[in-house]
Formats: sequence, structure tokens, C-alpha cells
Amino acid sequence: MLSHPARGRRQAATAWTLAVYATRSVLEMGDPMVSDDLAALAAAAYIYGFPLVFDLQMVAGKTDMGMLAPAPFNSFSHAPRLAGPDDRFVSINNDTIYSIAQVDVSGGPVLLRVPDAAGRYYVLQFVDAWTNNFAYVGRRTTGTAAGSFLLTPPRWHGTAPDGAPVIEFPTNLATIVGRWACDGPADLEAVRALQRGLALEPFGAPAPATGLPVPAAVPDELAFFEQLRTWMQAFPPSAPDQDYQQRFAPLGLLDLASPYARCPAELAQALTAGQDLAKQRMETALKTADLAPVVNVIQHRPPPDTSNWLPAPAAPFRPLMRLYQPQPAILDGIYKIPPITKATS
Repeated sequence: MLSHPARGRRQAATAWTLAVYATRSVLEMGDPMVSDDLAALAAAAYIYGFPLVFDLQMVAGKTDMGMLAPAPFNSFSHAPRLAGPDDRFVSINNDTIYSIAQVDVSGGPVLLRVPDAAGRYYVLQFVDAWTNNFAYVGRRTTGTAAGSFLLTPPRWHGTAPDGAPVIEFPTNLATIVGRWACDGPADLEAVRALQRGLALEPFGAPAPATGLPVPAAVPDELAFFEQLRTWMQAFPPSAPDQDYQQRFAPLGLLDLASPYARCPAELAQALTAGQDLAKQRMETALKTADLAPVVNVIQHRPPPDTSNWLPAPAAPFRPLMRLYQPQPAILDGIYKIPPITKATS
């Protein structure tokens, strides 16, 4: 079994980062159940549900994924080139090529086949509907030989093909985010051949898939909460989170049928006020977040010694460091990433 059901929000995109740092705001708000303030409860629900809604809006094709063209469920979309300054989807890098698939196991298991990467670094990151990373396939975890992996629905019981490890999905829909190391434009064709070697195939006798449920038609200002209600039911989270969700019953989020098409005025007002409050808290949390430093030398103009120079724009920017195969010194916290220090002259 390759699944790792640890729960935690990810920083895969700016929107997810907002939710990560805004979690602190939920705690600072206290437990809304101690008061009758529906707006405060709605704000807590918005922040809690934001990763799920944002992620599934992307799955539904409502979020621009840059050079990655939309693809049907259980099919890969491959980036055709290295990323450049004009690519705006998430904080991508330009030394790996992306392959992404939206996977639906609601109709039964799906067989993932990976090619022989001959030692090349690659990783397939598995992200559930709540944006939790739950499994990895690639050089660091499973090696680079060709192989097959059986992707199964939650609590599936059956027999996998001989030698195929099982990856159990926490939710029926999940995303595979693949990255292939690419040593510049001259290496692109070799990476494209590996991308073509990725495959997702039905296994056994699949039943009709349920896909992504379509929320009911409601007023635009209540659309987020209708999406959250619909998708919380379709993709239940871990047991502790299911217990946590009970506090949102006064908002109608646990109702089986939508209460928002003809929403009572008092509830509609509380939901819209809570949504506005949550957005403000998330934006403030992002602006004031204590982000970890990632580089130690950056400068726009070339310094006298350019051996350790990282060119930077003459405008605001955001430095990032990615460690794709970290050694124990990183994992154990022994190595400390140098801080960014502003020059005094």
C-alpha cells in the first residue's frame, strides 16, 4: 500500500496558500458555536471549505492551468515546453516538465502505468479533493523502472494484478501532478517520450463513474456555499473532519437538498457577510504570513563577484526553493536555509 493519508493543506497555488495561512485566522476567531453569530460561522466555513472548492473548480475546468490543456477524466495532459515568465498558473519552475491528470475512481480501480525513466528524476504527486497529498510515485519513493500501480476507491476490497502496488484514494476524485526533470530545451524530446509512456487504464469491469456532481442553481453570491455543500457530501474527508463539519449545520451545509435556491433572507445575509469576512482574513493572513526564507543572495545588477549571484528583477518578486530529493540534513532540520538580508547600501 502506497497511500499516506496524512491531512494538511498544501501551498500548490496562491489560493491554497491563502487557505493555509488563514487557518490561523479560524483559530483566532474562536469557536463560532459559542455564539449565535451566523456570519462568524459562515466565515469559518468558507475558510475551512476553500481548499475543496478551489480544487474542484480546477477539476471542473473553471481555473486556467496555463499551457496544460484540459483533458477528460483518467487521461493525462502534458506540458509541451518549459515554463517561462508568462506562465501564471501556480509557482511553477522551468527545470521540470509537468504532466497532470484528473482521476476518477468512483466506477472502480484504475491502472496507472509508468515508463522506465532510466534513472531520470520524476515524481507523480497524488492530491485528493481536499488538496491533501496522499501518495507519491517516482525516483525517490518507488524508483525509475517501468511499473504498474492500481489506483482504488476508498475502502476497496479486491485483488490487484500481480506485482502492482495499491494506492487507495481518500476521495473518489484526485489529481496526479507529475514533474519530469528536464535539462533545457535540448532535453525536451526525451521527456516527451516519457510523458507518452504514462497511461491510465480501466481495471476489471468498471461501473459507470459518478464524476464531479453539479451543484444546484443558486444566486451567485451563494454559489460557494452550494458548491461546498454538494462536494462535502460527495467527497467526505477524514473522520475528525467529518465531526468538525457538524458545527456548520445551522448554515445548511449538511442538508441533503440545497437550501440556497430559496434561502431565508437572514441566512443569505449571514452567508454573504461571512464570505466577505473570510476573504478579508485570508488576504490579511497572506500579507502578514511569516514565510520561510529560501535564498541567501539576490540582486538585480551584477555584483563584482557573480559566482554566487541570483539575478532578480528590479521590481517586487517572490523567491522560491524546491528540494525534490532532500537528504537527511534537510529532513532533520540540521541544515538551515540562509535568510534573505536586505543590503544597507
